[in-house]
Amino acid sequence: MYQFLIKIFLAFNKLFDQPPHPFNMDLSKLSYTDYEISKAPDLFDKYNRFGDFIKLIKGKKVADFACGGAGKSIYLAQNGAAEIVGVDIDKNFINEANQKAKDYKVNDKCKFILASANKTPLESNYFDFVIFNDAMEHIPDTEGSIREAIRVLKPNGKIYINFEAYYFFYGHHMMDALPIPWLHLFTTESFRINLYKEAIKNFENAQMRLDYRCSLDKNGKLHMSYLNYITISKFEKIISKLENEGLLSVKHRYYSKFNNRFFKLLATLPILREVFLSTLYFVLEKNK
Repeated sequence: MYQFLIKIFLAFNKLFDQPPHPFNMDLSKLSYTDYEISKAPDLFDKYNRFGDFIKLIKGKKVADFACGGAGKSIYLAQNGAAEIVGVDIDKNFINEANQKAKDYKVNDKCKFILASANKTPLESNYFDFVIFNDAMEHIPDTEGSIREAIRVLKPNGKIYINFEAYYFFYGHHMMDALPIPWLHLFTTESFRINLYKEAIKNFENAQMRLDYRCSLDKNGKLHMSYLNYITISKFEKIISKLENEGLLSVKHRYYSKFNNRFFKLLATLPILREVFLSTLYFVLEKNK
């Protein structure tokens, strides 16, 4: 019965268009860092509703938490940031990021180090900005990472955050092979992992894809370690807690919606907004 369900879902999967994803691109010609650089202008343009972001970072010190391949950081270095330090727990990303900084001749302004966003070796009260780009849903300790960002920021320093919460359209984060929308709303994590393994089994980089998303827990069971299952309401509670402690202030918040008119309507409802909102954008300011 289980294998029959797998086959049914794989057949259902074929009904949906495959969205662009770097895992499905020819990365022999385009590295992940290069891919991120190509996407950086569109991302930072989204921040312009809060002021011209590129102008704001000119001559400033920026920390990039969970930087990945650090393409966004390199782009900021190319566009006037005085100093960029990125941290990530993936050594392959960090190695690639440091090499690409040399290739793009911004290594005098960029440094990328292997560290958790929850505990970095960065100096306190040093940075003007901390950015979390498509990262908040992946960091195990959301609150801890924001507290760490507050620690390394100067007074009145800013934290820029964008991410999709867990119940987002593609919140299962398997869309490189499983473009079924909201797949995680009606399947278990165990089923999704097995479905994903079946969907990618003939790909040359199948093991890389699986290792990127999954790992063994303390009981030896494969689980989705790539996600922390953060929801909109959980994130808002964390921000409210830090506000009540006097650590930060929310300067801006924006919840983007899907273009579909019906989805926009559903997104106005208290519970359904978790499912029908798109990307969350926050600008937080460290209090003095």
